[in-house]
Amino acid sequence: MKRIKFTSVFLVAIILLVNLATLMVYSENGTHVIVEKYIQDKEKIPAKSGDAFSVEISYKNTLDENIENFCVSVDNSSAFYIVPTEPQTIELGDFEPNDSKNNKKINLKYKGSGNELVLTFKYSIGEKDYQTNQILYLETKEKKDSSGSGSFVDTSKFKPDFRILDGIKTVKGQDGKLTIKVPVKNITSYTAKDVTVTLLSDSENFPFMLSGGNISFHMEQLKSKTEGEVTLDLLVKPNAKTDTYPLTLEFRYYNTHGDYFTSTESMFVAVENNKKKPTLIVKDVKFNPSQPVAGDKANASFEFENTGNLDGKNIKVTLKGFNENGIMPQFTGVKHINSIKGGRNATADFGLIISKNIATENYPIEVSIEYEDDFGKSYTESYTYYIPVSKGSKAASIKIDEITSPRGSVAAEKDFSIGFDVVNDGSLEVSDIKVSIMTASEIICKSQSTMIIDSIEPGGAMRIEHELYALSDAATKNYPIEVNVEYESGGEKQNITRYIGVFVENDKDDEKDPSKISTPRLIIDQYSISTGEAVAGQSFEVKLGILNTHKNTTVSNIGVSLAADEGVFIPSAGGGSSIYIGEISPGERVERTVAFDTKFDAEPKSYSLKIDFEYEDENQNQHTTSESISIPVVQEHRLEASEIVVPPFVQVGQSFPVTLDFYNMGRSTLYNMMVKCEGNFDIQDANYFAGNFDPGRTDYYEAYITPTEPGEIKGAVIFTFEDSMGKSIEVKKEFEFFVEEMMDMGGDFNGEGVIFDEDGMIIDGGMMGASGTGGGILKFVVIAVVLIVAIVIAIIVIRKKRKKASADLYENY
Repeated sequence: MKRIKFTSVFLVAIILLVNLATLMVYSENGTHVIVEKYIQDKEKIPAKSGDAFSVEISYKNTLDENIENFCVSVDNSSAFYIVPTEPQTIELGDFEPNDSKNNKKINLKYKGSGNELVLTFKYSIGEKDYQTNQILYLETKEKKDSSGSGSFVDTSKFKPDFRILDGIKTVKGQDGKLTIKVPVKNITSYTAKDVTVTLLSDSENFPFMLSGGNISFHMEQLKSKTEGEVTLDLLVKPNAKTDTYPLTLEFRYYNTHGDYFTSTESMFVAVENNKKKPTLIVKDVKFNPSQPVAGDKANASFEFENTGNLDGKNIKVTLKGFNENGIMPQFTGVKHINSIKGGRNATADFGLIISKNIATENYPIEVSIEYEDDFGKSYTESYTYYIPVSKGSKAASIKIDEITSPRGSVAAEKDFSIGFDVVNDGSLEVSDIKVSIMTASEIICKSQSTMIIDSIEPGGAMRIEHELYALSDAATKNYPIEVNVEYESGGEKQNITRYIGVFVENDKDDEKDPSKISTPRLIIDQYSISTGEAVAGQSFEVKLGILNTHKNTTVSNIGVSLAADEGVFIPSAGGGSSIYIGEISPGERVERTVAFDTKFDAEPKSYSLKIDFEYEDENQNQHTTSESISIPVVQEHRLEASEIVVPPFVQVGQSFPVTLDFYNMGRSTLYNMMVKCEGNFDIQDANYFAGNFDPGRTDYYEAYITPTEPGEIKGAVIFTFEDSMGKSIEVKKEFEFFVEEMMDMGGDFNGEGVIFDEDGMIIDGGMMGASGTGGGILKFVVIAVVLIVAIVIAIIVIRKKRKKASADLYENY
């Protein structure tokens, strides 16, 4: 046992030391401390491996602050090492600002080649630890093998050197492996042996990823005045910017005498990359109802688009600007989206609660979007939207209803009309209502564009019609027509704006481009899901409205193919993923229903259902087009709870615990789990907030209840939570028990075995008197013992059931 404890302490100590080492900060350029001067023993210049000599070094603190715990050691990459019999770390203590220190001689031994003495400095500044290296080049000499004179020559001066011949390389950003070939030349008269060239990649702006971990290249040798080629296999980072980047190549090599050298050369690489970072924007916002009413609930649906090429991941959408006298979130006000691919869309829905005290206005809500790219770089976007809020039926309130507009397209140089009702859905008469429309310059209003309605009684409506005309220069596209209603309520000006879309088709556009002449289009103008949302592992039906937008051409032999993202929707048995439609007349709509099964392990989120059309026009020309719709998928919750065990009977005023275990045996998280107990009794600690209840998680609930009246009492433990789509769900676990009247002791019982009469005189000083109330005491004791035994049995049963339920959860999950 002691050995285990000692081993555990030892391991913890090692982990702490490792973690401390990782906190070391490397000084930039090593400028905190410098070697001021050094003196080498000239009488003992090392020539061969094992030769001993000494060097004396002075250090200087270049900062205007103290340096503490300064120590020096020799790095293993040096051509020298400290004599093994002496301390391998030299501790010099603290440096005052701009102070110099001179340590005693360091006794070194030579490894036999090279002349670099690499010193490692470790020290502290304030609460931070630092480490840096500095290199000293010491004098060495080596005996020539070809001479018998015994003289020594410094062979380290026979140093090869390299140059990069091309200044700039251009690499286009693309997927796959990239190979850069760099021509280099040995510009000296000395041959370089065992040459390793490494691309240094310590810059944050380094534009390349490694391909198979290879950023080095090796050459056996490069003779004097000759050229060689360095080949590096790389990948351009998808998020690398189009720019010219400086790159550094490090050369490590030997001369023919075995002296070791390093050098660096710089080059420039021009990278062209058409990849764009992820940028999430709010493409559309829809409110249901379109103008929420004070004191009511509403839903806000935000559609986000990724305008970049790269994926946006770990997306967190937060609504801000809430106020209890304005608008509050129905749940958390936060939604998470796993990812949005480049050029794709996703939606997030929020439930809102409108305060009854809110003023009738456009209420501002800030939408904050936090997300990352593939490399973990974080981005934040923020947008402000205004929610139009009305006072509801308790005040003057106007809405726009029963909108009519042209079905299909409108031809250029043709008249068309729109209409709508201005409805007073409040409780007060509204007067002096100004109604106006605004159009694009290519659309003109032939009727009066602005009118004043004298008054509308509560519940009344006024029908408004406008005649409009599409000019000859109107392009083939959708034109929004703005309808604006202004009125006063409670002394404040109110404004309602709605938009009516009209699709104008100009044949002159087709004449300019013969390929566009009489091209009919099929679109999905409406759709619905039979179950409201798809449930994983269950079937559902999608009802599609398919509209022929062309005003003249009938389309026929229509083939419709449906395919879901990630194959999450599979055609139901007896059905298929294709639909055939004989024909659709100009401007007409047909409806078709398709049945799907949802994969049982589908992740809760919205999936795209792609719809491809193939069809022919009246001249048997083939056409294709595509649409997509979004279908939300949820996982059916599986909240399980153990049986609630209560004593067989209790008395009025007697407290006892209600306990149970509960488990999430489903595949989705249950959000904002709240557990409480309700019933016709007093209760302590009734509410328990379990938070987000993950799949496979188990928890325990306990509350103490006290019955206040006799008879059969019923209660329930209630679980409330939200599913992945924000829908609120409630689950009840009911129980019942029988309560007896509080026993009458026939006198005043002081709890200590003594009974008093009405005058305060002792009737019986013992717990088991021979007459009078002794039998009552006996009855009380017996009942108390029975109750204690019942409670103990209940606790034992509860524990056994809890263990069994936990074992079942482990086996089934």
